[in-house]
Amino acid sequence: MFENYLKCFKAYDIRGISHEEIDEKFMYLMGKWMGKYFKETIGEQMKMLIGCDVREANTQYLPHFLRGLHEEGIMNIAFSQCFWNLSEEEKKKYPYGICSTGTTYFLGQNDFDIGLEMTASHNPKEYMGMKFFDKKVWLLPSSLLKEQFEKVYFEGEYKSDDPLEIDMNYEQDLIQGKLEKLFQFLQEKYQTLHKKYKIIVDFSTWAGITVEKSFLKTLQEHHEIIFINDYADGTFSAHESDTSDRKNYAQLVEKVKEEKADFGIMFDGDVDRIGFVTNEGEVVNCDIITSIIANQVLKNHKGNIVFDAMSSKSIADVAEKYGVKGIRYKTGRFFISEKVDQENGVLWGEVSGHYMFKEIWWYELPLLALYYVLVELEDFENFTKMVQNYTKYFKTPITSYKTERKNEILEEIKKEFWKFEQTYLDGISVFGNDFWCNVRASNNEPKIRYVVEAETEAKRDEISQKIESIINH
Repeated sequence: MFENYLKCFKAYDIRGISHEEIDEKFMYLMGKWMGKYFKETIGEQMKMLIGCDVREANTQYLPHFLRGLHEEGIMNIAFSQCFWNLSEEEKKKYPYGICSTGTTYFLGQNDFDIGLEMTASHNPKEYMGMKFFDKKVWLLPSSLLKEQFEKVYFEGEYKSDDPLEIDMNYEQDLIQGKLEKLFQFLQEKYQTLHKKYKIIVDFSTWAGITVEKSFLKTLQEHHEIIFINDYADGTFSAHESDTSDRKNYAQLVEKVKEEKADFGIMFDGDVDRIGFVTNEGEVVNCDIITSIIANQVLKNHKGNIVFDAMSSKSIADVAEKYGVKGIRYKTGRFFISEKVDQENGVLWGEVSGHYMFKEIWWYELPLLALYYVLVELEDFENFTKMVQNYTKYFKTPITSYKTERKNEILEEIKKEFWKFEQTYLDGISVFGNDFWCNVRASNNEPKIRYVVEAETEAKRDEISQKIESIINH
């Protein structure tokens, strides 16, 4: 089982299949090592905050994690306990409450030594996971998590005693006060808007149904907001919630058209991503949303825009307009936490729908992303017109292939495009005068992905065909 456990440690979090890669013993040992390690590095009085998405395995496994902590003397543990909008049955099903990742970040920032969001994000229902972060809301490196887990695994036996009783009231006044501050922060921004909109919001039956839904309800005095899939169900009964996969928008697209709405939004499983659909029912590329947000952020915040290797050049164009830099970097929040500080960044955008902001010290808060999109929308006739204003280039969808030839393909790409500038921060990026492309191998799966963007449709298709021929050779 040890080898299965090790599969869970990803680049910046823990994700694994319940009962196969994560079980009660795994959770107990995670609590055990964290208790030992942080008692030594922070002290026995360390404070920890825990938030949970809607995966039912959280309720089953979390007590074993807590028991490991308690045995090492770590007792100051608080829970987000967001029960807003939940039925009595749902409250029993989710005794620790339901809280999005972004909200847990906000609640933990500065006031708790370590935070934990129990989530596997948009991964399928059989998965569960954990994201750990510190007071600055920087994710704990997977290398540390794995190293300490390996130590404690070989130190002692797993105890299958009943989980300990826990104090669910610890720091609840602080948490409720911070939730009020979050709402106040957002309301001060949203109250500056003038236009009224009809908006469809798809919660994907996941973590946004408590805090995010409650805030959006406060906007219904000014906007017509229709909710769909706004109940708790950790089985993805409505649809999966990956905002980078267009098939997951089918219900939202249909509802936007049916209601003749101004636009629609969809949250992913733990609400650290947001996706958009236009008034015409078209799914918007998330890098175009980064361009839109950047145009508003840069009006009030001086600094550079950082984005992932597969995002559109249109982001850099916006940055250039304001006399700052658009900087490509590795995909993944863990990798860019230091990069944005080094580069004087004010916004990070990822093609999957992650948007991080310096003004809240670098984490995702999708309701803040939505606000900036609404501000920009006030200058346009409709959502489609706004998107068209930023769609200057011809870009392929991110295309994925299963293959066992990942490394061989990357080497062939290097040779095929040897005449052009190449960078290797995240896969291979190739830059020509009238095109760029990125080809990237998955770290965890036998897959390779690519994207091409060009100034003409013909050039896009030419480069794409070259890459396809190498992949399918």
